Amino acid sequence: MDFAAALPGDEEQAHGYTVRNQSWEGSRVYRYPVDPAELTASDAVLAGARLRVTFDGQATVDAPVGEFFGSGLGEYDTRTLFTSIDATADGWYTAWWAMPYAESATVELVNGSGVPITGAVVEVTSAPDRDVAAGLASGSLGHFHATHHSGPTTPDESWSFLTAQGTGVFYGVTHAMRGNIPAGNRRNYLEGDERVYVDGARSPTVHGTGSEDFYESGWYFRDGTTYTMPLAGNPAYELDGDGCRYDCTGAYRLMVGDAVSFGSALRFDIEHGPADNEPADYSSTAYWYGRSAASLAETDTVDLADDASRAGHGYRAEGETRGTLGSTFEGVGDTAPVSRGATSATGPVSFTLAVDRSNAGVRLLRLGDQNEAYQRATVYVNDKRVGEWLQPLGNQHSRWQEDSFELPRSATGGRSSIDVRIEPASGSPAWSAATYRALSRG
Repeated sequence: MDFAAALPGDEEQAHGYTVRNQSWEGSRVYRYPVDPAELTASDAVLAGARLRVTFDGQATVDAPVGEFFGSGLGEYDTRTLFTSIDATADGWYTAWWAMPYAESATVELVNGSGVPITGAVVEVTSAPDRDVAAGLASGSLGHFHATHHSGPTTPDESWSFLTAQGTGVFYGVTHAMRGNIPAGNRRNYLEGDERVYVDGARSPTVHGTGSEDFYESGWYFRDGTTYTMPLAGNPAYELDGDGCRYDCTGAYRLMVGDAVSFGSALRFDIEHGPADNEPADYSSTAYWYGRSAASLAETDTVDLADDASRAGHGYRAEGETRGTLGSTFEGVGDTAPVSRGATSATGPVSFTLAVDRSNAGVRLLRLGDQNEAYQRATVYVNDKRVGEWLQPLGNQHSRWQEDSFELPRSATGGRSSIDVRIEPASGSPAWSAATYRALSRG
């Protein structure tokens, strides 16, 4: 072990290191020589040949081969929890996603690349499971989906990974980003945040801090460092060559521990640049399970700015202050101010909401003012305590927020209406609300 160097650059001096006839200094990118025609053909096949799978008569998988297996920029070694690409000669592309079906499954490889595919070998493994058919019929299971989207980005419009209706769970995405920024910060497209909207809520359930952060990295993937891990990776980075005009990134993220479930709708977007302002060509394949039938439906709303709605729902609030709030929502709505009535209360709040008698639980959505963080209250249904509602977030710029609280089936099942009481905690900020919505779970 050598402790002679105290500061960067001291190593050379400490060891008498010299360079004679120096011709350049700085950093350079070195590439292994690749036949351009071979590279073009390979990229074309991986982007133009598609994997299509139909389960029980429903076509749910339709994605480019490369992107489906984890690399959307070309053939790069990839090792994820559910897929892999072996980029050596005659290497296998493998997927381990569970793909349930009740009666039939059809797997197709459709070559739309214009480049002939010869000598390919495809293997499909299946195993019987007597519980799958019943699970798909009852809705406790959903078919596997791989949803592809590609094209140029649109100014002021986020890139959509998935927009879906029905019931499902989002488990991840493979994403190819081809920046079209010729000068300056050519990686500025990575400044885009992901935003996830679930079941019609106006506030995002997830709001990220940057594209490389979403893929479990930072600092523009540490200036392009490639890596492949079970749940996240950046297997490909291309710069001014190898089929990339300017700056291109290939990444993936699997959300196993933080999968996003939805009961009626999902919108999962990511910005291209800090304000959807950087030009790029994007391509993505989203992995999810789902079915078209919704399992969550809105059954009632009480509008606290409407006296008739308050009276019709038996609304009461102690220590209430009524006023008007003009502000924005976080995420997609952060540039569109909304003005409407809002309230705050320091004492108990109570009201009645209609629900589906056959419900398996109810989601209570509150639209309110998040100017003060850590609003906290105890929630009761029909005088039974069901938990504590804590909202730690606060935002003095985009003050509108719609958050939620899950009411258990044990408190709501078998009833066509429920009496809700919310008691703000002592010492916490006043409890803010503009509307309450009941979403009954089927």
